[in-house]
Amino acid sequence: MKKHLLHLIGVSLLFSACQEAKPDCGCDGSGGTVLTDRLAVYTNTQIRTLGTGGYFFTVCNNDKLTEKNIQAGDTVYVSGITNNSCFKGETLIALPGYIKLTELRRK
Repeated sequence: MKKHLLHLIGVSLLFSACQEAKPDCGCDGSGGTVLTDRLAVYTNTQIRTLGTGGYFFTVCNNDKLTEKNIQAGDTVYVSGITNNSCFKGETLIALPGYIKLTELRRK
C-alpha cells in the first residue's frame, strides 16, 4: 500500500513538472510597461503612439474603443499596460506589441 502511494505521488509530481509554462506575452501576459496619457492615433485594430519612440500596439480590450465611440484615424490620449508579442523568431517586419487599455479619451 505504501509503495503504491509513493508511486502515485511520484507520477503526480512528474506530471505537474512536465506541464509547459504559459509564456508571459500577448493579451494574456502579466504586463510590462505602463503608458500614461500618451498621444496616439487609432488605426482600425491598432494604437500607434506618437512622438519619439512611437510604437504600434494591438488593442486587447476593444470594448474600451466602442464605449468611447473611437473611430479609425481619431487622435486620442491612451493609458494602459503593454505586453510583448509572443513571436520569438526572426522577422523582417516590426511586430506590434499588445496593450490593455485602462483609459482612453479623445484629444
